[in-house]
Amino acid sequence: MGREPEWRGSAQGECGMGLSKKVSVAMVASMSAILVVSWTDAKSASTESKGKVVATYNGTSLYERDLELALTGMTEGQKQVVLKDSSARRELIVDLINQKILAGIAKKRKLDQTPQYKEMMERDSELFLANAEIDDEVTPLLTPAAVKKFYEANKDKFNNDQVRVQHILLSDEAEARKILALAKDSSNDFQDLAEKYSKDPSAKNNRGDIGLIPRGRMVAEFDDVAFTTPVGKVVGPVKTAFGYHIIKVVQRMYGEPIEFNNRVEIQARMGLRQQLIRNIMADKKTGQKIEILDR
Repeated sequence: MGREPEWRGSAQGECGMGLSKKVSVAMVASMSAILVVSWTDAKSASTESKGKVVATYNGTSLYERDLELALTGMTEGQKQVVLKDSSARRELIVDLINQKILAGIAKKRKLDQTPQYKEMMERDSELFLANAEIDDEVTPLLTPAAVKKFYEANKDKFNNDQVRVQHILLSDEAEARKILALAKDSSNDFQDLAEKYSKDPSAKNNRGDIGLIPRGRMVAEFDDVAFTTPVGKVVGPVKTAFGYHIIKVVQRMYGEPIEFNNRVEIQARMGLRQQLIRNIMADKKTGQKIEILDR
């Protein structure tokens, strides 16, 4: 529950909104506040599979596995950044305990019997099943040989290139298109617009400038655009799980190709996974009668 749909095509993500795989403590706090966690008083999983106990609450244990579940929707790299950072881990643990306290109070008030709760449970049930279907189809295809083949076919994406990026994050597409028009107008300063309109909390301090980033630092949709956009050009809206982004590339530094190693293998695996998801979804939607009425 609380998991992002994998079929959206993102390689699920810091520029204040959780874009980067380098996850800040503040991001952990904001994410865990909206995640529904499977607590370990459930009878189904064995204690051995839950890992070590990291905290207790009124006799109920919180396990390492609970921390991993709270980060569902992140990439494996993002998870490891959080789990290996002592400050981020502690804040995540505290947030989960706070969530447990609030959930207990809500149950006593019978808020789990409201129509809103039942609607949410139905939605999350569909999300779980959809992601489970994707996992069942994609995982067997992620063989070491397939990952290496993907790397060989996409060597141009595995390098030490860096780009300096400025961005404006908006909550809906219509607003993003309006701000995009302003951003493309040379009489307007991009960073002034970022400071005024961006929903990214960090924009108040960095005015939308997230600095030099290596390939793979941001979520896939953002990353792909940032590394294919010419310096000086403004593009968008780019949709990610966090909203709609207007992106300006202000500098590019070319690096050396990276040979296949453990870190590159992880990145190649993520890239292949997203490619497979896109292909599977395209196949499953063939023949489906889909009509989007929203304009």
